[in-house]
Amino acid sequence: MYKVFFNDRAVLIGSTFKKSLIKKSLVFQVSDSTEAEKAWNVFKDDQQLRDLVLLTDNPDVGKDLFFLLFSIIDAAGGLVRNSDHKLLCIYRWGKWDLPKGKAEKGETIAETAIREVEEECGITNLQNEGLNSVTWHIYEHPRKPGNWILKQTHWFNMTYSGDKELVPQINEDILEAKWFAKSELKLVVENTWASLRPLIEACANQKP
Repeated sequence: MYKVFFNDRAVLIGSTFKKSLIKKSLVFQVSDSTEAEKAWNVFKDDQQLRDLVLLTDNPDVGKDLFFLLFSIIDAAGGLVRNSDHKLLCIYRWGKWDLPKGKAEKGETIAETAIREVEEECGITNLQNEGLNSVTWHIYEHPRKPGNWILKQTHWFNMTYSGDKELVPQINEDILEAKWFAKSELKLVVENTWASLRPLIEACANQKP
């Protein structure tokens, strides 16, 4: 199953779902791009609908049909822990977030992740421990109404063993960068983006 976030709502793409979930969602059977586009248009224009469920015999094909409706942007970021096992978060646009950003031409997605964490938090010498997961979320281009973007963000596990003071990247609207202990992550979960809650909750529940 694939889960694509649209603000606090979601598009779920798969072949089977629990009946309890389908009863509360808009459901479309999708086998071509026309059906995928129709489902998306109905969903985005009706704010009362909680989730959109796209039923497809092949979830990978269904995902590709849906993704064709959007301009795709690749991004990467880090789930960064320090020597005290605290998680690095940033505060931007009124919510707690994780450091991340768009890929630049010529760099690998792993290089993007390291660079963005360094730029947004003012630290260096990060150790990349490998890919954690990929999230997707949809938003409308801020200067081009009707142009919908699907951001595909690759999250990497990272460690930081230094003690350098965090320096938030103010020109990117980051007001604070802070280390959170596992016991404090509930505060982050309560005020973060829907697409990030599962990642942060997993960090909070992870055993040392």
